[in-house]
Amino acid sequence: SKPRARADAGRPAASHARGGAWLAVAAVAAVGMAISTHLLIGLTRNSAPLCLVGACEEVAASSFARFLGVPNSALGLLMYTAVALVSVVASWNAPARQWASPALLGLAVFGAAFSAYLTWLQVAVLQAVCAWCAASATLWVVLLVLSLVGAALVGLAGGDGSAAAAAGLCDGVEGVSTGKAVSVVSPVTPPT
Repeated sequence: SKPRARADAGRPAASHARGGAWLAVAAVAAVGMAISTHLLIGLTRNSAPLCLVGACEEVAASSFARFLGVPNSALGLLMYTAVALVSVVASWNAPARQWASPALLGLAVFGAAFSAYLTWLQVAVLQAVCAWCAASATLWVVLLVLSLVGAALVGLAGGDGSAAAAAGLCDGVEGVSTGKAVSVVSPVTPPT
């Protein structure tokens, strides 16, 4: 029927758009990986990280530069890599988005909370702020916001997709709770 053809025709574009959003998350994570790598290289070479603004050297030399004996930059690299891998897999594999969205949310909550703790240590205890650390903390806030928005959209798309249809959010919404693909042509057209 005609409405079915329209729903199917819009589906690849919507799926591609959602894949692009996952790649944007991976790009943010890649920036975080670069920052963490820069800081880790400086630490392993026993040299101060290149820092144009702030007190990077003081922060990097402090006892707070490690957590349970592991350099914070190594933990950051591990976390950003996990975010990038989850995001890339979800961008290529639509069914993986069912587990990828909560996984990303968990990683982002942990990363943002840990960065908030480290920022508090820099400001309250060390009274010295590393610009690279502040940039990384900002990236975790961005990742947290993106993951919260993504989780909200996945929640709206749950079940039969009618909440997403009522909100008029997108075409080609995939039902998450039922695992059933649902196509939405417009806010007025019911799911097929």
